[in-house]
Amino acid sequence: MIRLHSRLFAWTVALATLAWLGLAFAQDTTNPVDEGAFYLGRGECNLAEFAYQDALEENPGDVTALVGLGRAQRCLGDTQGAVTTHRQAVLASGQALEPLVELALSYRADATRNGLDQTALNDALETADVAKQLNPDDPRPHAVEGFVLLDVGSTAAAAEALQTAIDRMRDEGAVMDDAEKARVYLNLGRAQRDLNDLDAARSALEAAATRDPSNAQAFALLGDVEFLRGSCEAALIAMERATELSPDAPLLLGRLGITRIQCGEPEQAVAALQQATRDDAALFAPALFTYLAEAYLAVGQSAAAVEPARKGSLLPPERADAWVVLARALLERGYPGDVEQARNAVQRAAELDPSLTNLADDLGL
Repeated sequence: MIRLHSRLFAWTVALATLAWLGLAFAQDTTNPVDEGAFYLGRGECNLAEFAYQDALEENPGDVTALVGLGRAQRCLGDTQGAVTTHRQAVLASGQALEPLVELALSYRADATRNGLDQTALNDALETADVAKQLNPDDPRPHAVEGFVLLDVGSTAAAAEALQTAIDRMRDEGAVMDDAEKARVYLNLGRAQRDLNDLDAARSALEAAATRDPSNAQAFALLGDVEFLRGSCEAALIAMERATELSPDAPLLLGRLGITRIQCGEPEQAVAALQQATRDDAALFAPALFTYLAEAYLAVGQSAAAVEPARKGSLLPPERADAWVVLARALLERGYPGDVEQARNAVQRAAELDPSLTNLADDLGL
């Protein structure tokens, strides 16, 4: 019995030692490029950046590491650094397709970060065109072209490019993952919505949500399209799913609140818009305050409506409709001095929109 226990103990020690040696061997031989890809796939962009930098210290011309480092930099918001790194990748690869696609995406990200800088957008289009010439059957250059055309307002051309990308995606195998494919469908749906091709937009956005069920923006856009198609029930289901996927996104909550107002649910709209306007991001979306005021007015809370209505009218960009809502809120509240403030609000609304010159008469002022 003692001998049996001794043998079992020896085997346990041996197996543990082998396991430790195997783990140590795996750790010692980890490829930093693979490590960077692992972290990038998990969204841990800082760690990915460090891993790719380690890889480039060992091999400064490693194209895969340069491509990955640029993606990590783009993920971290260092769009100019991403452009520089992806230029290096293009040169090191002799203008291979993947570095060109990533460079085009980095140009686009840099343009977006700098108020849709036209030079960077042109650079993105030119780079995507070079990539298309290398392999016209690859969907990625067509997709990037569609993204950029949508940015510059060429909606019909964007839809055509994105549809071409989707046609190529059906035969391209594993070049693009599901999240990347979902982004193409999402942008096609956005373009088709803007072109008022609502049935096609719904199909594209449903495809985006199917390929990436965690994509809150796909569900939010689907909600927009369903509302435009006249289906409040479907719109609210999609919007609610978007906010479940991204509960800390105030603008999504705001869109849900706006849809609830438009669908005749002001009580629920108040709760969503209250939460949305508590976030500092709402200061850059002043219409959310105006819609919150409208929701308060719809449920008979005129006193509560005045403050958000005033904020919505004062935050830039100044909008005539915000001043109209403020005038209504003041008139319904009826505190001393509110009528005079309402007249001032109506006057400002008419200055911004001359079609409102009869508004004072309409409101009994």
